[in-house]
Amino acid sequence: MTTESTTKIGRSIIEDMLTRLPIDSRRIYAGGFSGGARVAIALAETDSRVKAVIGCSAGLPQNRIKNKFDFFGIAGTHDMNYLEMLRTENSFSQIGMRHYLLFFEGKHEWAPESTMEDAFCWITLNAMKDNIIPKDEKIINDFKNKESKNLESKNIYTKWISLKKTIAFLSEISENKKELSILAELDASPALKKTNENIQTVLIKENSLQQAYLKSFQEKKPDWWQEEASRLRIKQNSNLPAYEKAMFDRVLGFLSLVSFSYVNNLMRDNNFAAAAQMNEIYKAVDPENPDVFYFEAGIAAAGENKNLALASLEKSVSLGFSDAERLNSDALFQNIKNEKTFLRLINKIKNPK
Repeated sequence: MTTESTTKIGRSIIEDMLTRLPIDSRRIYAGGFSGGARVAIALAETDSRVKAVIGCSAGLPQNRIKNKFDFFGIAGTHDMNYLEMLRTENSFSQIGMRHYLLFFEGKHEWAPESTMEDAFCWITLNAMKDNIIPKDEKIINDFKNKESKNLESKNIYTKWISLKKTIAFLSEISENKKELSILAELDASPALKKTNENIQTVLIKENSLQQAYLKSFQEKKPDWWQEEASRLRIKQNSNLPAYEKAMFDRVLGFLSLVSFSYVNNLMRDNNFAAAAQMNEIYKAVDPENPDVFYFEAGIAAAGENKNLALASLEKSVSLGFSDAERLNSDALFQNIKNEKTFLRLINKIKNPK
């Protein structure tokens, strides 16, 4: 769907919601995960009624803001869109929009409940700062109590992040002299400076790897990718610092996403020979991904290789493919829809127990 289509639907939902429900029109927020986060941002850009966005694992597709809104970004430390979220935060800083970016230990996935609670807390505290709702000391104290454990951490980086978070959340509505004083001490710490320098070096390396690998998709064969992916996995499981191992995990996730995009586009164009070649790269960088074998099945079905198509679908389902509607409606599988294996797989997806 086009951005225009999704934002039109979003505006219709807001209008319907305001008609049906006793909504505070000053506190309309949008949120979503991955592509859903992009839709939420696009809606806020084009509809000034949306006051804030909670964007999980995806940010600005490009630097364009028509309406200002608050933005709470969330991403896993192993998320392939990690760099994108950092770039989004930088874009919001440059145009002076109120924003915050919070990371959790995870991949490209919905954040845990405690992280989502922080997001809702942030937009609620901002409503207090803007005098939209009364100041609520209980909400403020509950947040302070939640963060107090991190403020006592012996890990200097964890403590530094928590201090910055507390100050950002409670600025303008709560006394932060103690936190500011401790933060100033930490900022002067050689150990913290070294940690931040190391993290920045890793981020620069990650960006360089992404750019180099993008070129390699057009130049390197599947055998090369097999060796390269193995090398990345060794780094991922080595004794390197956690933030560097997470970077290699993100790079593998990035390669998986790019591979998926290439194969998907080639399949749409019915260029099955090129799709098969690219899917071998996809299999090399993400061998346990169910989409790899779903694509393999589609390519085989297009070549009238029923046995391989069914075997690949079976592998895809065993790895977690669970979209029965997509499978049943896929035109590539019309010639095998009445096969016993196909019907069994449909039934298995619909009735996993």
